[in-house]
Amino acid sequence: MSKLPWLLVLRVATLVALVASAALLSDYTADAPSFCSAASGCGAVRASALSHIEFGDGKFVPLPMFGLLGFAALFAASFASRRATQVAAAVGALAAAFLLYTQAFVLHQFCWLCVTTDASALVAGGAALGLAPSVWEDELRARLRSWAWWALGVLAVAAPLLWPTLKAPPAVPGGVLALYQPSKINVVEFADFQC
Repeated sequence: MSKLPWLLVLRVATLVALVASAALLSDYTADAPSFCSAASGCGAVRASALSHIEFGDGKFVPLPMFGLLGFAALFAASFASRRATQVAAAVGALAAAFLLYTQAFVLHQFCWLCVTTDASALVAGGAALGLAPSVWEDELRARLRSWAWWALGVLAVAAPLLWPTLKAPPAVPGGVLALYQPSKINVVEFADFQC
């Protein structure tokens, strides 16, 4: 068991959780979600009262913010000490188990990004149990240096958060584009008689 690369497993699981948490935070704070549709299980979880923590005057902190901060702390701990890594991973795994229980038995809805985050937290928690005391000495001989891990961590957080501003807008339908008049206000009205 000590020969398995538990620190590598833990860091990769934490990176996956960071990507999913950042994507969730992006969807929670954007005008329109980029990663999950409003009609999916993600939309149902996001619309529930359990998706955020209120602190008065209608202000709230979305739950993915806590996940993002927690996984960032776990990622940083994985460079510092075995004990800090194990404590942070255990807290994350317990929170993940509770959140999976909440989705299954309270909300009766599953968000694929939430499940990805929570499953990654459980994997990281399990990997933390396998960390040997000599894991940081072994890391000095690893192929991937600390700076590369940190670059991956920054990318894991920044890419989902920046995606809504960088993605191309959907194409304008040809019928609408044919009626477009430059330098004028163009209003397009849509109707759906099934709503």
